[in-house]
Amino acid sequence: MNDMARLGKDGMKRLCKVLRDQATPVSIMAEQTLEVMRYWARDRLSLGLTVLPADLTPEEIDSAALKYTTMQAATETAKEKEGVKMPEKFTQKTSFHVYEEVMDNYLNTQLGCSGTPLNYTIHKEDEPDEDVDFDNNPERAVAIAPLEGQAFEVDNRRVYAIIKSLTIISPAWSYITPAVDRAKNGRKAWKLLRDYFGNETFMNREIEEADSAIE
Repeated sequence: MNDMARLGKDGMKRLCKVLRDQATPVSIMAEQTLEVMRYWARDRLSLGLTVLPADLTPEEIDSAALKYTTMQAATETAKEKEGVKMPEKFTQKTSFHVYEEVMDNYLNTQLGCSGTPLNYTIHKEDEPDEDVDFDNNPERAVAIAPLEGQAFEVDNRRVYAIIKSLTIISPAWSYITPAVDRAKNGRKAWKLLRDYFGNETFMNREIEEADSAIE
């Protein structure tokens, strides 16, 4: 199973082609099932879990198939958005409310290790909710992506590098603690920024400054 996990998607296709060339019948349905099994194994490894044949129950296959379909749709959506530019650097005049939406849209076009758009690392909920009715599969992929495991750690550090590059020259950087900087924790950094710029005191100050500017 570990060897299957190491195969890329093209590797599985090549394997099936070799089997067919050797007169071993491999139907399209069987190839799709093997691809789901490969995805399941890779997903388990990314979470730091064991990959044993005994764990691959019919229920696990059904769950993996749904997740695989969801991730494929998310990948296609991200490809359609290719070319979206990275947000401008955060400045003292930047509205965090607007910036939050821009950052979310940008990270939605960047795919993580498992094919999930990177904005899953900064969504507000700490626990994925799989029971919600989502408008589409890409939205579901972001909502249910686990915030733990090896894949998340890699994606989280990547998001941290993006956040740091966009905020380090602004006053916003001072709200990211040294501990977060050492850990390269993108999710924590974003939560600190959201907690500061989204609090009532800061928002009231922004409203007062806007009113003064209008006057």
